[in-house]
Amino acid sequence: MENGKFDRVGYREATQVGIATFNKGYEAFESRRTALTAILEALKDPNINKIGVYGTGGMGKTMLVKEVVAQAQKDKLFDKYPFVVVSQDPKLEKIQREIADQLDLNLDVESEPVKADLLRKRLQQEKILIVIDDIWKSLDLEALGFPFGNDKTGCKILLTSRFHNVLRNGMNTQKEFLIGVLLENEARNLFEKIVVGLTKTHEIQGTMEEIIKECGGLPIAITTVANALKNQENVNIWKDALKQLKMSSPTQIEGMHEKVYKSIKLSYKFLESNEAESLFLLCSLHGEDCNIDIDDLLRYGVGWGSFDNVYTIEDARCRVDTLVQKLKDSSLLLDGDYNGAVKMHDVIRDVAINIAVEDKHMFTIRSAIDLEDLSKWNNSTAISLPGIDIDVCELPERLECSKLQLFLLFNQKDSFKIPDSFFGGLKELRVLKIPEISPAILPSSLLSLEKLQTLCLDGQVKDVTIIGELKNLKVLTLSLSNLEQLPKRDRATLSHSVARFEKTVGKLKVIPPNVLSNLKKVRRIIYAKFCSMGD
Repeated sequence: MENGKFDRVGYREATQVGIATFNKGYEAFESRRTALTAILEALKDPNINKIGVYGTGGMGKTMLVKEVVAQAQKDKLFDKYPFVVVSQDPKLEKIQREIADQLDLNLDVESEPVKADLLRKRLQQEKILIVIDDIWKSLDLEALGFPFGNDKTGCKILLTSRFHNVLRNGMNTQKEFLIGVLLENEARNLFEKIVVGLTKTHEIQGTMEEIIKECGGLPIAITTVANALKNQENVNIWKDALKQLKMSSPTQIEGMHEKVYKSIKLSYKFLESNEAESLFLLCSLHGEDCNIDIDDLLRYGVGWGSFDNVYTIEDARCRVDTLVQKLKDSSLLLDGDYNGAVKMHDVIRDVAINIAVEDKHMFTIRSAIDLEDLSKWNNSTAISLPGIDIDVCELPERLECSKLQLFLLFNQKDSFKIPDSFFGGLKELRVLKIPEISPAILPSSLLSLEKLQTLCLDGQVKDVTIIGELKNLKVLTLSLSNLEQLPKRDRATLSHSVARFEKTVGKLKVIPPNVLSNLKKVRRIIYAKFCSMGD
């Protein structure tokens, strides 16, 4: 090593990604085969190292490039295939880290130039295809260590975007491929595959043809509408669905076809369950392309009172599992990357966020600009901050939202601060999630949350004694690595609580009297081996 430069880079042997992982659910339409073949040919061209795939949201770009990877693996075009999703709020360091992780490259150094040089050297050692999915604006990949420009390496990049100009002008791709709508027969075959035998009914078949036409050949529109109707045998329901598709007036969402909006809104209405609708909108409050823990949906739902005639945690869990399956069956949720998690397609999430605002006054704050004037959210019933560059502005000293019932603060930057009086104006709050904060001290205004029923805390907080004063708390989750003592609570309030203590085993020293014996509805408690127990 000389002047921070590395001549050689050591790395662990990476595990090859299986083909079946990538092309699950891929439909081999003729209209996609042409693009697939052309992209594979471009990947073989030694003079091309940046390729773009573009098209309206919900057109199937991600599924297509995953099939490209599967075919490239089959033909052994490359040695490694790292795959990352960028979305609307790109974080370059995160992209760099995810690619390095998939190549088993350790970037545990502070210097950004050294990190870039490490990655650059690694990418030059093998033939590597990097897939970066769903970019919304230009990214400076060379600064992160991508060896493009005049470097003749075996590294190539495949990008997807809703916007052609982002690829051609922003990323300087050498080839771009448009993914358009399905052919008429392809759209019909996809729809019929989902609704199965219902198409044999003459009356339904005629209405179905009109519905397919309204879907405009858009795969996500066809899939969501077909799943909404697949168990409906009454032709009048089909006719009503057709009418709704024709009359729906979608709000303008950047990069989205109006027929996509209509179809997803229709599927939402066809849930015909307030509980399922509530859970669907709750999922939209999470970050884009993130894994959503079903356990979290359970905790938030219990505190928010989302479930009817449910009186125990086990009953609530059964209800959540049932609702999650209903949303999956409606193509409104996807399987997560691990057991116990789900994900939401970015297009469906965009529509869900819009529905949440219009129908329920639920707001997802997606930028620092939105955060600068929190006063405009004073009629909100729910607010989410799913991770933004929050250091450019500060939270107000006191948030006045008299109707707010649910407030989710996800992991922010290390400097994230919550003013001590911040929660004073949230008298109706029932669900609260607090991420790691600095300093690691809980605001005293938590005491004003008399109706709080679910509290989830993460981070480094040591002192949580204030929680013992929250008399109506039903669900408590503590993921606090420095926690030394559990909160004291009186016997009456403890008997109605459900608690989960995570990551506390290292430093937990004291469990006050009556804390464990009175938690009669606790599902699981993890505690330190050598802590002092009063029970």
